[in-house]
Amino acid sequence: MLNLPFVIEKKVADDETICYAYVRFSSRRTMTVTKADGKAVMSSYEYDLRSRLLKETKKDKTSEETYVYRYDWNGNQLQRLWERYEQSKGRTEPSSTSPIIS
Repeated sequence: MLNLPFVIEKKVADDETICYAYVRFSSRRTMTVTKADGKAVMSSYEYDLRSRLLKETKKDKTSEETYVYRYDWNGNQLQRLWERYEQSKGRTEPSSTSPIIS
């Protein structure tokens, strides 16, 4: 079985296009949202060997946001850590959020 990357591009509004890139058993590697004026936000994704999302990074020209995910041995998400960096302000304080358990 070949494991080649593939790309899907969708126009979701008159002024917005989303481009998804997938590899490795259909795991999303990148997502780029581009506006008609050329401004873009690119998200990249990292996974572990069990295909659980470990890290998500969103970048544009002026800022970068990072989310890091932690799981227990059963694969349940325990924590999501967030950090933001803006060129004009520097790093913000990291925050931690837990998933809602019902």
